Amino acid sequence: MFPVVVANAFDWFDQLFTGGACAFAVLGVLVLLQAVKSARRSIQSEKWPTTTATLERIEFREDMSSIDSTTFQVNCSYRYNVDGREYRNSTITFGYSGGYDREEQARLHEQLKSENPLIVRYHPSKPEIACLDSRVDGSRWARVFGAAFWLTGVVGIYAVYRWMVAHDHR
Repeated sequence: MFPVVVANAFDWFDQLFTGGACAFAVLGVLVLLQAVKSARRSIQSEKWPTTTATLERIEFREDMSSIDSTTFQVNCSYRYNVDGREYRNSTITFGYSGGYDREEQARLHEQLKSENPLIVRYHPSKPEIACLDSRVDGSRWARVFGAAFWLTGVVGIYAVYRWMVAHDHR
């Protein structure tokens, strides 16, 4: 496609390092945007109207795909009516993806299972967007701060690298 002329080995490394830094920065931005979007939507949903919902399905999942840890997740589906129209959803809280604490996830599972009827919060102009819980828990804030830290680290390391190159510290 586009021929790249590499004057020496350092130019090759410089291009590789810059490309890698850009890729990691883009990844950090995407994770940060998703985390902020979930937290923002959760905060907004505190003011949304509520209605009752019927639990259709609930399950407690254990994922042992990682060598050194197990994650636990509650999956559910529920249906609710807004202005005479029925909707189905599965969002417990925006950005929810389970966690490492088995007891905490088991409590959530039992709480949803025993709650009858469920209270669902729905977007006033888009009732198909809904959630059962509007709280932004620690894991969501951890994602926001973790992604911001990641991005700051990548930019910082790249800035130091560029400074060293500019001052000929090869």
